[in-house]
Amino acid sequence: MEGLEQVTPLPKKSSLLKGVGELTQAKSYYLQALQIWAEFNDGYSVQTYSLPRLVALYQQTQDEEILVGIASVFGVGVEEVRGLLEG
Repeated sequence: MEGLEQVTPLPKKSSLLKGVGELTQAKSYYLQALQIWAEFNDGYSVQTYSLPRLVALYQQTQDEEILVGIASVFGVGVEEVRGLLEG
């Protein structure tokens, strides 16, 4: 399970980067972690780590690329993701 070992440090890295203002890099790490955990059907990590952090980052930045990334991973439309976040 090389992919899972590879992704484990990403949330810690992205939290640190977010704290120093590197929001673009944090977004990249969060989306990468989401993609890998989703590929491995790791629902716990997706729900516990990736999605809450991506939602918080979206609320802070209103960066539409976050919604596009989430939608792409789950194969849904951006408006569906937006509706879930706002509803």
